[in-house]
Amino acid sequence: MARITNKARASGRGRERGGGSKQSRILALDPFIRSGQLLFSQRQTTLLEQLQAYPLGAHDDGPDALELCVSRACLRSDGPYSNRTIGM
Repeated sequence: MARITNKARASGRGRERGGGSKQSRILALDPFIRSGQLLFSQRQTTLLEQLQAYPLGAHDDGPDALELCVSRACLRSDGPYSNRTIGM
């Protein structure tokens, strides 16, 4: 499961999609992952494999979709999901 904390929302990392290249958007996930603000289930094997192989892997659809979810979750900081865990 992925969890976006209020700290991440307040940092302004959530932005409209299209800001920068696909690679820069995916690389922007790194602080969320390293800080533990973004959590994964071990059952998400394909996504985890793609994240580990990025940017040299053959596929990046999973990391790209994850970035979209994270950016949308950050934009909803005052909505009904502001303090909840977001399942991926």
